[in-house]
Amino acid sequence: MHTISSMAANSKRKKKKMWVCFIAYLLFLSYLLFFSSYFGRAELGEGEYRYNLTLFHEIKRYVRYGIRTDSWYLFFINVCGNIAVFVPVGVFLPALLKPCRNVFFTVLISMEISLFAEITQIVTRVGSFDVDDLLLNTIGGLCGYIVFMIWRMMHEKKTKNI
Repeated sequence: MHTISSMAANSKRKKKKMWVCFIAYLLFLSYLLFFSSYFGRAELGEGEYRYNLTLFHEIKRYVRYGIRTDSWYLFFINVCGNIAVFVPVGVFLPALLKPCRNVFFTVLISMEISLFAEITQIVTRVGSFDVDDLLLNTIGGLCGYIVFMIWRMMHEKKTKNI
């Protein structure tokens, strides 16, 4: 049987590992947003800079392109990818920070991280500022929060039955 102090030490180790994973995820996210040539990231300051300030403009464009060409690859990469890439934010935040167990804080911080990334894209002229990305990333953070809460409820139910 575990003593309370060994359980606390185990919990601290798990939390440290989770912080390491979260930081590794943020580094990977930074690579995708600013350096990945696969996603068309130009060298700093090179090329024509594009931005979108009209909500749903780019999402509609990808839907129209998918319908017209029967190719949904770009829609999936751009729309679903922007959601999926931020799901870990919504999972890690409430797992690591108690205030983020409130959906409002998790969604707010997800939006702030995305806004920081979009503003950095304006300043560095890498990628493109897009309000649709801001919306989709924030939705991804919310989806991650939902995943965390489902996992937490299942974990609590499992430990209650033991």
